[in-house]
Amino acid sequence: MRERPYINLKGRELIEMFDEKSDDLNLICDVAYEVLFRKYVCKEDKVRVIERLISFCKQQPDFPFPTTDIVQTRRDIRGKLGNPDWSDVGLLKHSGYEVGETYGKPEAERRRILNYLFLKDDLEDVDDKSYVAEWGEKKTFSRLKKMAECIAAFTRNAKHNSYDYIEAIHDWESDLSYLKVTFYDGWHNFPWPNLDK
Repeated sequence: MRERPYINLKGRELIEMFDEKSDDLNLICDVAYEVLFRKYVCKEDKVRVIERLISFCKQQPDFPFPTTDIVQTRRDIRGKLGNPDWSDVGLLKHSGYEVGETYGKPEAERRRILNYLFLKDDLEDVDDKSYVAEWGEKKTFSRLKKMAECIAAFTRNAKHNSYDYIEAIHDWESDLSYLKVTFYDGWHNFPWPNLDK
């Protein structure tokens, strides 16, 4: 059952609040739901609330507009998944990084996410501090190593799987090569992950 944040308000108070903030979609939805339970809200007021809700929804796009804000992407994805454990889904997936034929992002979008994660992401929005520690600080070999090891592990696992992951493997290998050339060669000396073991 839907939450009822205004259950303790009187019918008159509900309608007054609606009249003051009739451009707030969340409030309109909550008031529209609440008036369904009220015998003492007049029919005309109920109709007004529902008509405003319908009118407002007609103005809204019927899809969530994509964002380039990776922190917001993580919030959106976590909300859709019901706030799972960070290690169950992984930072890359939480950040919108996806490969493959079905759900994969274009190369430029994947690289933008990888660049942000390595160069700029302080992970302040990640509430699991032990998980954050595994990723190290931005712009460090620890962060790059973790990113490379994750992508290499995805690739190795997919190569051993009976399903057809050709596109995903191609994307991962391409992104791993990009990270190596862009951030590793000439800068770091940890062993680069092997894709065959």
